[in-house]
Amino acid sequence: MLIEAKHLGLGAVWCGIYPDEEKICRLRKMYGLPEEVEVLAVVPIGYPAIERQVRDRYKPERVHIGRWENVLSDGATVACHDFGSKQTVPCTDCFKK
Repeated sequence: MLIEAKHLGLGAVWCGIYPDEEKICRLRKMYGLPEEVEVLAVVPIGYPAIERQVRDRYKPERVHIGRWENVLSDGATVACHDFGSKQTVPCTDCFKK
């Protein structure tokens, strides 16, 4: 949805709502959502008033592959791993020791 909005010249942003009960309650009232609907996020879409610089917030220590303890080392990318292969455990060359 975010990529298509950008493609169409629109602005969009993922806004995480859960677990903020105050925000969840306001959204339920605003849109008439029943209690059984669990609100996790909203994505406002529209024409941006200004174009902002994209910030690179990528941090390899946030990327875990296959198992929690498999964290990418500095400079490594996910692209070096073939996730379509029959290999059950990713190669360990790019993981922090």
